Amino acid sequence: MKIALALSLLLLAGCATAPPPPPRVNLDAEIIARGDEFLRRWAAKDVDGIVAMFTDDAQLTPPESQTITGRAAIRKQFAATIAMNTQNRVTRESIRMNGDQATERGRYEIRLGAFAFRGAYTIDWRRVDSVWMIAKYVAE
Repeated sequence: MKIALALSLLLLAGCATAPPPPPRVNLDAEIIARGDEFLRRWAAKDVDGIVAMFTDDAQLTPPESQTITGRAAIRKQFAATIAMNTQNRVTRESIRMNGDQATERGRYEIRLGAFAFRGAYTIDWRRVDSVWMIAKYVAE
């Protein structure tokens, strides 16, 4: 009798349902959304909005140029680029997540009138206070 009661309790315990796991957040989608926001701000010529997406100590390496560091230098670079009435198009190829950091790789095309500049890019994203920010942007 004791054995039957113990088995019944074990079976009942095994039948109890565990609480559902928390919803899984699609971090790739968060990075894609932030990247799309960057492109919308570029199209709107919103230099301040673009710069606000970078961390305070961010680095930017434009094609065939030296790396610049910090928001003030990045603002100057984007102001000059966007003032030339450029259009920017990207194709994301991969996003690799690692905790509060992510690396996005892809290809870009910047159009300036009849001229087009094409190359590869890498963006290192860092989550700061739950917001994905650009820590490093390299365009080759």
